[in-house]
Amino acid sequence: MDMNSEAAKDWYHVIFGTYGSWLPGDPRGFRTRGHKLHCEGDYKNRPAAGQFESLHEYSQSLMVREAVRLTLPQRKCVCSALAESLKHYGITVNEIAVAKQHMHLLAQFEMNDKQYKPQIMTLIGKCKRWAITKLKEQHLCDESSGKLWAKSGKVICMKNERHFKNTSQYIMNHIREGAAVYSLMAGESES
Repeated sequence: MDMNSEAAKDWYHVIFGTYGSWLPGDPRGFRTRGHKLHCEGDYKNRPAAGQFESLHEYSQSLMVREAVRLTLPQRKCVCSALAESLKHYGITVNEIAVAKQHMHLLAQFEMNDKQYKPQIMTLIGKCKRWAITKLKEQHLCDESSGKLWAKSGKVICMKNERHFKNTSQYIMNHIREGAAVYSLMAGESES
């Protein structure tokens, strides 16, 4: 795909997790909403061991149920439902990867506003609800399952073709960890 930096700006990498997958105080590093608490480090360069242990324990105590880990049949269903739902809204999807506790997608959202994250996340919310409907239809979760998704997510605008290609490859690499994967080029893939 040939694209200049202007064309790349219509493409976004969207990341969201399942309920309880990444809590404040997580030893892998974390970000609080609005950066109210600063945490040095991230999943690649973790904060000092035990530095936020009490916050993580507190965060876990607030959970109303166990953290959600999607089974392989659930991952496949969610992947298919996300692709179907995004297409319904006229969104071109390049890749989707649904792993046990998080999802990545690379899609083209034509946004004319610099405040693109709320718009994209509103649409993603509709797609997540459609995925839950599909999970229930296939008897892969029921009404008692409770909340499946984390509250928020991350939206990253592609800067250029290189950024797009690197992100695309990163998403497709999730198949190695058992993710259900969709690709525009190949359709759905086995995990």
